Amino acid sequence: MDRIKPLLTKLRTILASEENQRRHQIQERLGRREIVHPTPFNTWSLTEGFPIIVQNWCRHLGRDLDLEKIALETGPISSDFACEMIEFQLLQKIEKFRTDNDDFPISPRFCTNFGMCWLYQKGFLGERYHTDANTGAWIADPILKEESDLDKLEIPRYSFDNSLHEARVATFSEILDGEFPIIDDALPPGMGGALFHVASTLRGTMEILLDIKERPKFVHRLMDFIVEAILAQSREAQRVRGTDTSPKETKVTLSWAPPLAWGGEKISFFGVDEVSCDMFSPGVYEEFIFPYECRAAAAFDSIYYHSCGNLTPIFSKIVEIPNVHRIHVSPWSDLAVAIKATAGRVVLEKHLNPLIDLDKLSREEMRSYVKQVTDLGTDYPLEMVVEAPLGSGLASGFSPGGQLFREIFYEETREAS
Repeated sequence: MDRIKPLLTKLRTILASEENQRRHQIQERLGRREIVHPTPFNTWSLTEGFPIIVQNWCRHLGRDLDLEKIALETGPISSDFACEMIEFQLLQKIEKFRTDNDDFPISPRFCTNFGMCWLYQKGFLGERYHTDANTGAWIADPILKEESDLDKLEIPRYSFDNSLHEARVATFSEILDGEFPIIDDALPPGMGGALFHVASTLRGTMEILLDIKERPKFVHRLMDFIVEAILAQSREAQRVRGTDTSPKETKVTLSWAPPLAWGGEKISFFGVDEVSCDMFSPGVYEEFIFPYECRAAAAFDSIYYHSCGNLTPIFSKIVEIPNVHRIHVSPWSDLAVAIKATAGRVVLEKHLNPLIDLDKLSREEMRSYVKQVTDLGTDYPLEMVVEAPLGSGLASGFSPGGQLFREIFYEETREAS
């Protein structure tokens, strides 16, 4: 506790600062799908909370958090555990504000789990992930070995232990004197909306692609089952928890994404990397994925459509999904096509290629890369996102190359606007 008090004092100063208020206002404007000049810049690798990023921060801060233990801490929690989690997040917030001058505000919120629970426990429909010991990649273990296995799946009842939730939040709040909101992200409010990702996890990525060719009726049946599960969970959650009486801290599906920047409270990922036209044709997307995404969208008031793959041929369909608010434009998708297809109706989140090591680029090479974005114009809702090069931890945020790239990006976007 004694270690936490001076860190809390620093956080209060940060939250009240003009700089953090500036960042907050930018994200509010993006939440309203407004055009922001100069174009906002987000060092995603330094964002708070997300599992991969927590691993990066552990290395950077020299903290040896047992992430698997955290993931399994979904029951009552001790004060010692809460203190460790709070101290880590305070150090993270303070260090990010001190060293990373992007346009993403420091959040006043604290997470109980970092969303780690879904990496080590069964998913909503029985899907299970594990991390590869050699690569660190998340690997799914398919459970639908035969078509008949789908008949064995049941839509589980929505389960929310409010007493447990309140006890977990109370443990954190007591240490923080009730001053800051707590995100109890070990108790997720329901199933997300990444339908084809769930289908690929349940069946296997290669298997589902073969099924599309050889057993299309089975794929439709599987996708329909997943949609019905999402909608049933949404209805059950509303029945169990209501809309006005639910603790606000638990309405946010993505603990690391501020609702103010994402346009809602019931937020969900759609898409995910399995949706890529490098793997299948636009016709496959339109028949086997898009109609089901449109149905599932009713369960959410704001959708972030993410894929590190190639969405170029299907941007015009994705933007028609109800409640889509933000679309990821990966290095393997065409930004010019996305701009034309979306016509300012959503926020486009343009990502730098994570294979690029900014420390190895010259100033001219960086400017050339930035101009690939700015030469297309910036009069639409846009945010530039930089991720750490693979294997380099937080290099894109704290390295000289990362800092220089940010400076050049601001120069070019100010000129473009």
